[in-house]
Amino acid sequence: MLKQIMLAAIFALGLPIIIAGQTKKSDETERAIARLGDLATEAVRRHLSELRPPSYQPGQFLLNEIIKRKELTVISGGVERLKAALQPALAYHERDGKLPIYLVRSEQPKAYVAERAALIITTKLTLIASEAELRGIVAHELAHEYFWEERDQAFKEKDESLLREIELFCDAVAAITLKEIGDDPACYARALERMTYIGITAGNVTRSKTKTHPSLDERVKLNRWICKQLSQITTTAASEAHLYQHNFLRQCFRGSAARCAEDRRPIGAEFGAGLNHHGFLPAAQFVTIVSGAFGSASTTTLIRNRCPSAVTA
Repeated sequence: MLKQIMLAAIFALGLPIIIAGQTKKSDETERAIARLGDLATEAVRRHLSELRPPSYQPGQFLLNEIIKRKELTVISGGVERLKAALQPALAYHERDGKLPIYLVRSEQPKAYVAERAALIITTKLTLIASEAELRGIVAHELAHEYFWEERDQAFKEKDESLLREIELFCDAVAAITLKEIGDDPACYARALERMTYIGITAGNVTRSKTKTHPSLDERVKLNRWICKQLSQITTTAASEAHLYQHNFLRQCFRGSAARCAEDRRPIGAEFGAGLNHHGFLPAAQFVTIVSGAFGSASTTTLIRNRCPSAVTA
């Protein structure tokens, strides 16, 4: 309950302060955030799973047509290494091994999903972006699949605001993906800035709002806000983990061996992955170092005597 209350407060108060600054946040940003809902780890995974369409399995004929129509020069060398670097992001969106990846020669730093059939990445992008940044950019492109038909319809109807909203949603998904797979979500904004400046130099990109994309400033502000919210959620989860371990120890000190036996299972199973994710130890390892935290060498012995189940492997 505490977690839900804190998350609600974050969404109610955080966005106007952090994104807006001295100016009012855009309706497009608000709607993009609303598409995500709860930013808690399991909530995001569940929501994206519900939105995710089945993977499209294109035939070689279609792939060849895409290459021919777009006049792509496909590079064979380095593709396997690229696939390995992108694997965590692809797996998070359930596209690992399901989406053909092509590395193509181009002086434009770019990545996109062509007709839901193939992921296209340019050689220039691989030169100017780190592997983590590449994963963020690809996560953005994969996020387009969640609203592919809606985006197509927006193009047909020339609904510029909706197109920008979907881009912002994909920006948010990119940051969340990076956080979930262990990368720095802020590196996505750095990649956006670098790609934009290269495009400005080449004369084919602007940092201002366009018919299809938000301004660079708005996208960077959204990334900063997402990073802050993810950090707060992680802190909240970590605090809950600390509280659970504290209560666990209290039960042990009270000599309630039966209660400790009941508590050991959720710590090792249900909470185990979460504690490890936030840098905490499962109970069996936790009690072996708790004497240091309490400043008493006899603490571990006390726990072992009062609650043997707590230190069962």
